[in-house]
Amino acid sequence: MRVVIAGGGTGGHVYPGIAVAEALKRRHAGVELLFVGTQKGVESRIVPRHGYRLQTIPARGLLGAGPFGKLVGLVTLGFGVVRSYFLLRKFKPGVVLATGGFVSAPVGVAASLLRIPLVVQEQNSVPGATNRLLANLATEVHLNFAAARKHLRRKDNLRLTGNPLRASVGSGNRTLALEQFGLDPDRHTVFIFGGSRGAHTINEAAVDAIRAIGGREDVQFIIQTGKRDLPEVEQKLQAFRTKVAVRAYLMRIEEAYAAADLIVCRAGAMTLSEVMACGLPSILVPYPHAAQDHQVANAREMAEAGAALMVLDSELDGPRLARTIVDLLENKRRLREMSSNAFRMARLDASEKLASALERLAEAALKKPEEAAAIEPPAPAPPAAPTRER
Repeated sequence: MRVVIAGGGTGGHVYPGIAVAEALKRRHAGVELLFVGTQKGVESRIVPRHGYRLQTIPARGLLGAGPFGKLVGLVTLGFGVVRSYFLLRKFKPGVVLATGGFVSAPVGVAASLLRIPLVVQEQNSVPGATNRLLANLATEVHLNFAAARKHLRRKDNLRLTGNPLRASVGSGNRTLALEQFGLDPDRHTVFIFGGSRGAHTINEAAVDAIRAIGGREDVQFIIQTGKRDLPEVEQKLQAFRTKVAVRAYLMRIEEAYAAADLIVCRAGAMTLSEVMACGLPSILVPYPHAAQDHQVANAREMAEAGAALMVLDSELDGPRLARTIVDLLENKRRLREMSSNAFRMARLDASEKLASALERLAEAALKKPEEAAAIEPPAPAPPAAPTRER
């Protein structure tokens, strides 16, 4: 079985593909996997680091570009389609998975031209431009949020599956994780981060919040600042007595999840899926410049389910963040309810379901092309919520 996985630009588009690749390898020792991305995207570092082969093609976005930029983007898209067409003809995959980012567009179009089953995986409640285009060509579109349905023209190929997660997410050990960060097992741990590159607004608010919280003996922090803000944050925190572990980037973020009692983060779909899978209560600060404000939509769905609190980026400051953190940590019943509600939203079998769909479509296309859109089997019952003990 051969599978092509296309996606890139951000970790949120790359890690779902890696999670599905892991599931396929567990199910088929001989599966052949090929990732397609760009030379400048994060996939150029993440995919090889996980041991997968990566082919690069020319691709760039069109949204937000001026007239000349749009022209260059269209020309680049044309070259990307041609390159993808010959790449797919050579590799001969049984199915193509597109996980988003503008690199998915030429690969998805080429798959459609070659009549190769195309599966689109959409992480957000508001689909991006690329996935909205490819959804019209796809055999199946697998969604994480039900709210995404209203933004897609075709309805007959939609499946509510969830975001595929790597097996390591949710598998961390709290005791070992706290030792790793040099933190106290008897304190509440708040994990604050703004994505792989950090978020300046969140970093500033975190420093001011820690100052406002003062020398409380029952609270400690893990902060992922991003490379740019690390020196400034470390310097400012030296004056405080609060225990804080500061990192520019966490290669194994599952260790921070295992240590945490409360999360403060952006509202990217993959981040939220990981938070749900770990059953963690959260304070969500949506990225204000996300396309079509999709992070606000993501956060609102979590908040309405009682799994999180949402604070807009424009309203975030240190005192407010400090008050919110302290209020939640002092209300253990509410924390337990938020944790339970978060886990209830998780779809832990998404990787296996997507792997199964790829297998089914590849086999159907091999036997009889018109069977490629076979009905998905019923989903298994959701797992029981975990209990987080301190």
